[in-house]
Amino acid sequence: MPHNTLFIKEATAHENIQELEELLMNVSGVERVLVDPDDGEIKVEYNEDEIELQEIASNIVSQGFHIET
Repeated sequence: MPHNTLFIKEATAHENIQELEELLMNVSGVERVLVDPDDGEIKVEYNEDEIELQEIASNIVSQGFHIET
């Protein structure tokens, strides 16, 4: 199962982390989400037969979060 690491600017506050986890776990194909509140790093494990990383990223951005590049 593939996984990717993203850095989310707002994923350092407890409320934002909870919202982000709930958002991603409700996306079909996302299997697991781990968030490091120290630096906003999130690791997303997903089923690539159901969803692509770009779709996951689009869901994050559409909810007002910012992915750092």
